[in-house]
Amino acid sequence: VIIYKKKLSIKQITKKEELKFKKIFNIYIKEILKVKYISENKVDAHLIKIKNKIGKINWIIEKNKQIGFLVFYLNHEKLNCYIRDFFIKKKYRKKEVGTLIVKKLIASCNRRSFKFIKIDIIKTNKSAIKFWKKLYFKKNGKSYYLKLDK
Repeated sequence: VIIYKKKLSIKQITKKEELKFKKIFNIYIKEILKVKYISENKVDAHLIKIKNKIGKINWIIEKNKQIGFLVFYLNHEKLNCYIRDFFIKKKYRKKEVGTLIVKKLIASCNRRSFKFIKIDIIKTNKSAIKFWKKLYFKKNGKSYYLKLDK
């Protein structure tokens, strides 16, 4: 196993980058839904839903390359974070990239005094379930939660 200690950052996508994001988002949707094709309208519908709920759409960047993305909502009233979508390109997986990015998000939520982080995972996505459990997320109903330090 290669431990991936490269500098990683999270950067909100710009309007100019939306088309590129749609292409990567399309790959992600096909992978999690296990389908060969997904219409552009369906991808657009997902993106509209994210924007309507004021989701933060971010690139995961390593050496100026967009190697994945993280979409999340911050609820400052209820003091929680909901991870909507999290994707790392296949060639960057199993190299600690996801773990490092989630740890950055956890640190950011702790600085905001948030109470928990939540993610919903498709129950057939066994590798994702294993990943989030490794980061101490606990199942509660259909969702996984990480209770944050006070």
